[in-house]
Amino acid sequence: NKGDPFDPRTGVMAPGPIDLEPNDDGFAVVRDVTIRDNLFRGGGGYAVNLNLRANDRVRQAQRGFVMSGNRIEDRDGAFSTFGYGGSQAIRGDRSYEVNFSRNIIRGVRTPFILNGMRGVTLAENRLTDCASHSEIGNVAWNAEVTVTRNRLERVGLRPAGYALW
Repeated sequence: NKGDPFDPRTGVMAPGPIDLEPNDDGFAVVRDVTIRDNLFRGGGGYAVNLNLRANDRVRQAQRGFVMSGNRIEDRDGAFSTFGYGGSQAIRGDRSYEVNFSRNIIRGVRTPFILNGMRGVTLAENRLTDCASHSEIGNVAWNAEVTVTRNRLERVGLRPAGYALW
């Protein structure tokens, strides 16, 4: 890569510093992961990426993900998830139990993307000066998503100017 790896415009776009991607088989076990009190500054890709398998395709449900108290600054993105495909999250009964709370996100392009998730709470986060919007369900449906007590300041500055899509 010819660019500066710490510059969100030129850094490697994927996957980012923390990337959870279990093997595509029934034996993958990814549970009870806590990512807390970290600083993610600069770079391409998302600070935390959960690229999980559909929970109906693994023997042990992937669950118990906590991202709390982190500072994510000057990155391409803060948090990205993918789980079930299509509308499976609506029909499924196995929650991922994702909790993204009390994080400070400043100066990122895209704060978060949720696709194919069942059981997500986004609470008490502070998002400031983010160029684009966050997305819930652009590629795959989500179920049991709670967005509560977050503060969004100058988020979604690019046209059309909305903070959450």
